[in-house]
Amino acid sequence: MSIYRDLFSSEGSELYVKPISLYFPPEQISKLTSADCVLAAQSRNELCIGVRISARAQDKNQSFGIDLIPSLDKQLNLSLDDGLITLAEDET
Repeated sequence: MSIYRDLFSSEGSELYVKPISLYFPPEQISKLTSADCVLAAQSRNELCIGVRISARAQDKNQSFGIDLIPSLDKQLNLSLDDGLITLAEDET
């Protein structure tokens, strides 16, 4: 219930798609798992609930590039154009 209160309060957290570069240096981006993304977001006091893969943004069969709640061991093939879908207090 506390999560819902936070989400629906005016000063609570919001959903953001944040650039992958906020979390990882370029040389690590192609070698990540979902667990790596969750841990990186946690280190910023955020909750990672998925990824947005820009190369798939026009593909209806690939959910327009949105991958919500992937298994933690899922290997991700990300690029600098991609982002983490996070629950966070601000956009930065």
